[in-house]
Amino acid sequence: MRDNRTHPVGQRRWPSFLPAAVIVAAIVLGLFTRGVSTFPLLAAAPVLAAPGVSLQGTIATGVVGIVIGELEVAARSGGAFLTHPVQLVTVVALTALAAVLNRLMARYRQQLKDTREVAEAVQRAVLPTPPDRIGPLAVAVRYEAAMREAAIGGDLYAIHATPTVSG
Repeated sequence: MRDNRTHPVGQRRWPSFLPAAVIVAAIVLGLFTRGVSTFPLLAAAPVLAAPGVSLQGTIATGVVGIVIGELEVAARSGGAFLTHPVQLVTVVALTALAAVLNRLMARYRQQLKDTREVAEAVQRAVLPTPPDRIGPLAVAVRYEAAMREAAIGGDLYAIHATPTVSG
């Protein structure tokens, strides 16, 4: 196994920055437009955060979305907070949903990691390391899985001394 990360197979690092980019886009949209609600972007941010960041990061993204949304509403309405309760409840509900999704995905990633570790242990048992030498021949082995994400494969090998090469 190459490392102990529990990221989904093939996951890149850029998705973890996507929620922040959406919040920044909402702020810019809110600053430079009038009459355009940024709540849909702010509500989407925690859902986008769920698969790529921690539970705390997902909840923090939702809280930041709520605060920015309320500040935007206060700025547009002359200081009155909570004038759009449906939008606030929507962001809160989507943040809670994102938190649940985050936990489910973390559990599935852990199950996948555990399954891979068991498969790797089975492979080590079936595919033991050969000796460095068999008679006059030096033995070298390199294992490479067929797929980049896979830590194991299905190939087997064996080394035997024969009458023409014996120790």
